[in-house]
Amino acid sequence: MAIDSIIKQAGESDIIILPIYSKARSGKLGLSDNLINAINRLLSLNKKTILIGFGSPYVLGTFQAAAAYLCAYSDAEPSVEAAVEVLFGEIPTRGRLPVTIPGLFEYGSGLVMPQSVLRYDFPEYVGFEPDNLALLDSIMTQAITDSAFPCGQLAVVKDGAIVLNKSFGKQTYGKNNPAINNETMFDIASVTKVIATTSAIMKLYDEGKILLHDSVVKFIPEFGNKGKDKITIRNLLLHNGGLPAFKRLYLTCKSPQEVLDSVYQTEMIYPIGDSTVYSDFDFILLGKIVEKIAGVTLDKYVDSVFFKPLGMTSTFFSAEGGSLPDRWQAGASGGNPSSPMRNKIAQTEYDSVYRKRLIQGEVHDENAFALGGVSGHAGLFSTASDLAIFMQMIMNGGNYSGKQYLKPETIKLFTTRQGKQSTRALGWDTKTMNGYSSAGTLFGEKSFGHTGFTGTSIWVEPEKKIFIILLTNRVYPTRNNSKIMEIRPKVHDIIIRSLR
Repeated sequence: MAIDSIIKQAGESDIIILPIYSKARSGKLGLSDNLINAINRLLSLNKKTILIGFGSPYVLGTFQAAAAYLCAYSDAEPSVEAAVEVLFGEIPTRGRLPVTIPGLFEYGSGLVMPQSVLRYDFPEYVGFEPDNLALLDSIMTQAITDSAFPCGQLAVVKDGAIVLNKSFGKQTYGKNNPAINNETMFDIASVTKVIATTSAIMKLYDEGKILLHDSVVKFIPEFGNKGKDKITIRNLLLHNGGLPAFKRLYLTCKSPQEVLDSVYQTEMIYPIGDSTVYSDFDFILLGKIVEKIAGVTLDKYVDSVFFKPLGMTSTFFSAEGGSLPDRWQAGASGGNPSSPMRNKIAQTEYDSVYRKRLIQGEVHDENAFALGGVSGHAGLFSTASDLAIFMQMIMNGGNYSGKQYLKPETIKLFTTRQGKQSTRALGWDTKTMNGYSSAGTLFGEKSFGHTGFTGTSIWVEPEKKIFIILLTNRVYPTRNNSKIMEIRPKVHDIIIRSLR
């Protein structure tokens, strides 16, 4: 019998979803004895079973051994679609029973659950004017024509709905190159600081393994020289620990350890807390603190804690000496990705000083490369689609698809401006309200985000529940191109102006 085969397959599953289509009739609500027996056999498997009533809610009262119940009241297509969206966390639930189901639920019963994953939706459904939002196409296309960058990805998300996720241009300016797509990966440069390193610090903070006032030397004793023993994790996150912004360590150091030793031995250029100087050294140190506590390299830690569980399959560190995803191992040599995989990564700069070659599939930042490709300040590759998943987790207060990754209060703390002397939050930056901001002119005071040298950015307007991800390779073929500074504000302003 067909039911025997179904029950056998169900016995090998983790969860059983049981939709029941019934009409309100006398007797058994339109269910035959055979159907009732079949449902009871499935329930007797002691699996987590979700019963969905596509019709009369009273039918659910016949079966009182399910783990969860969902009332859709109708078998019309919109009801079926909504039920599926609820099951996958794409829309919130807040309905209440309009009746009492004897022996099961009282009148007014119901669960309130928030949306927990991203969904795709029409712009007008979440408050955008589609015609105005369509202006983004011309902005991106004109930017490519003007050589601001050869290619880019743009994702716009509001209220958990992806209203735009589009790729523009080609790997390079050559006419014969194929167009990129949403699977094309970008070197996100300093956006690594927030997606990987800051998030790792937040997780360790949640777990009580670090405190913001912990000194750096607690975890890296060799750093405690030349007056640096008082620098704390909070100072590093705020970029006010007194360290220099940058040094070309890749030109003088012959190994990753020499680079680290140079960072540990560097001298302060101003007193702790006296000024804010955005410094890669701060995040190189934070990355090493994560590794000291976690006992694994930074790339392996964030991959296991965030990226893999979130399903971010196109987000990873990769460079000479760095850890490569398993799919890169076949055909790869010298730590670099094999040719088919490399071609899915946007080219960055022709390095005429250090590596003497076009950079593709290895980190653009020279110090990160000298550190083996895995560093707290740069080295991460990703797509707008993957980063949208991560940022929706942040917008959800640290929850995604029912799993809690970070505490809501930790996210609030790390994304809030920490003083009047600087725009810095903890790891994240906040919008400059007077003067130029890559977030444009219309984002609010509580907005937070970060940019990357290669032409990448993430900006969040939490009060409007909007975030925008813009990835480009503006450093191709040379970093001597600052046109991205004009494009970023235009993109963000158009999106806010497109709101009704």
